[in-house]
Amino acid sequence: MERPTGSSHISFTLAAITGAAGVSGYAKSSSVPSLVAGLGIAATFAAGGALINSGRSDLGHPTNLVASLALVAAMTPRAIRTRKLWPAGAMALLGWASSGYEAKKTLEWLG
Repeated sequence: MERPTGSSHISFTLAAITGAAGVSGYAKSSSVPSLVAGLGIAATFAAGGALINSGRSDLGHPTNLVASLALVAAMTPRAIRTRKLWPAGAMALLGWASSGYEAKKTLEWLG
């Protein structure tokens, strides 16, 4: 793969963070759902980053938007329920921020 450029940096960073959080959740409490969700969302962010890096921003940003919304859907209720900053609160905030950015970029490319 080519060196990450532009918007793909965000995608690959979020892929690393969500993957690490999923592995951390599994290591801490043997939570298979945390592992599967974390790695699944990470893989989706990585796929979006690869699409953006290869010049397909029109597909990469919507892919990242789906990953961001999945992160929001998974972590916001947990953050509200537990009132803990890590991991639920931080991951929910990352999901919300990424959703806003990816929605904007998706509209730019598709609109």
